[in-house]
Amino acid sequence: MKVSIVMRKDVVKSKSDISIKEAAIILQRRRIGSIVIVDDEDKCVGIVTERDIIRSIAHNMPLETQISRIMTANPITVGLDSSIAEVKAIMVNHRIRHVPVVDSENKVVGIISARDLLEGLMGIPTF
Repeated sequence: MKVSIVMRKDVVKSKSDISIKEAAIILQRRRIGSIVIVDDEDKCVGIVTERDIIRSIAHNMPLETQISRIMTANPITVGLDSSIAEVKAIMVNHRIRHVPVVDSENKVVGIISARDLLEGLMGIPTF
């Protein structure tokens, strides 16, 4: 089964100049676990997750700090033709829960989370 079948197309994206506080508000309001960071051409340059936000707070970083300081730059991505098995292996081996899906130009077209993967494999919602 291909990633394109289970990925979410409504990816929440942002530029890297938002603050930690702004990112936390987006995560909370949208009830999501990650924001894909893109450049002016919509190419994936980073990802910030709930874990990154929590880590920054635990290290007493000011909430006004730009997200570029805490994001994972050049994150692992997969293409539309990647298989669910490939994504599962990436998530397990790298201990990550969100993987951006990109096209041949590295433009973000989707995201797959551990929940999406589980729902795709089991065929049932996990909530």
